[in-house]
Amino acid sequence: MGDGPFPLKTYLMRPYPGSQSKRDNGKRFFNYRLSRARRVVENAFGILSQKFQTYQRTRHSLPENADIIIFANFILYNYLRDEGIGLSDMGSSANVRSNLTKLPNQRRSALESAFEVRNKFKQFFNSPSGSVPWQNERV
Repeated sequence: MGDGPFPLKTYLMRPYPGSQSKRDNGKRFFNYRLSRARRVVENAFGILSQKFQTYQRTRHSLPENADIIIFANFILYNYLRDEGIGLSDMGSSANVRSNLTKLPNQRRSALESAFEVRNKFKQFFNSPSGSVPWQNERV
């Protein structure tokens, strides 16, 4: 999830520009839901960075391993939380160790595919199965 300066990609959603979303409730709903999702992700990484210092420095790993690393950290965090092990209980990293959808490739241009993905999300968020009861009151 990115904001205005980021390019729209099939794997990186960004909001519709303000001029477009002001005239189209469907686009406003999409932007609102994207913003809420982004806040959840930012909060989750804030919690992880407080628990694990590895998020406070540059990672030296292959980009294709990022999903696995993040997933493993969330599993570890949930384990520590469920076991009642707090930051003060963790001790050294040795102590911690001892306690322990991709979209199909498209033949069209990447930009065209990215617009299509964003529109599919917009349609879903505005459909009966994808909308939330309070969205018409919030946006």
